[in-house]
Amino acid sequence: MKANTNLKMNGSFSMLGINHNLKKIKKSGVVQKDINYTSNYGMFKFLDQNRETMDKHIADLAASIKESGQIHAIVVNDKFEIIDGQNRFKACKLLGVPVMYIISKSASIKDVILMNNTQVGWKMKDYLRCFSNKKHNNHAEYVQVKSFMEEYKLNFSIALYLLSDAKGDSYGKGAFKKGTFKIKNMTKAKRMADVLVKIKAFAPDLVMIMRFCMAYFKLSELDRFDVDTSIAQLKKYRRKIDGAISYEDYLQRVKETYNFRLLKRNQISFRKEGF
Repeated sequence: MKANTNLKMNGSFSMLGINHNLKKIKKSGVVQKDINYTSNYGMFKFLDQNRETMDKHIADLAASIKESGQIHAIVVNDKFEIIDGQNRFKACKLLGVPVMYIISKSASIKDVILMNNTQVGWKMKDYLRCFSNKKHNNHAEYVQVKSFMEEYKLNFSIALYLLSDAKGDSYGKGAFKKGTFKIKNMTKAKRMADVLVKIKAFAPDLVMIMRFCMAYFKLSELDRFDVDTSIAQLKKYRRKIDGAISYEDYLQRVKETYNFRLLKRNQISFRKEGF
């Protein structure tokens, strides 16, 4: 990953919740017992057998460290080969901040594999549980998300898509994982969810597909679109949707299903450009 000078930090930064002045801190030192830090990046080595680092993950970690500081130290062996945290190491180097490290003397590639295979990442339900706790300053939003999901029984992606007012490619996932998620329009989200519940009664597989939901609600913005008609047509000719893969496929097939055997004056249409 090429260095981005715009990411370099100046002034203060945080390690384990303790603020330090980047200009005044020693090049190497101790954060607390058994946890050291250093700006001497050249002393660390990468294991050839380890997984390749990921530029996007490094960028995400750099943004997190810049905002909240370092929380986890990397783990190295007595040869200063990185056992755990090679992406974190590169993120610190990218930012120009000292990297925290712990020495596990006899660790090897076997420990790398063990650590990577035993770490379980947080799922969306874990973030929901965490941020709906009253100790979190934005917990009220997450309590509403929890209630919404319990009521409509939709998967997380679809639920966040609706609660985000169907805006953006990530459907609010980034903010949701940070604890800053805000519901855009609950009334609209419930109205859309009510429609999906009706479709779910005869086509439960469709309401699990993000591209179908996106296409359906995009078409629902057309002047002639009628929800009851759409549901009746989908129920009769549901198999016309089969085989759709892309968002554009779903747009076309949902439109064709809606229009099938309808009088022309009741049919919907759109221009592909800009739709």
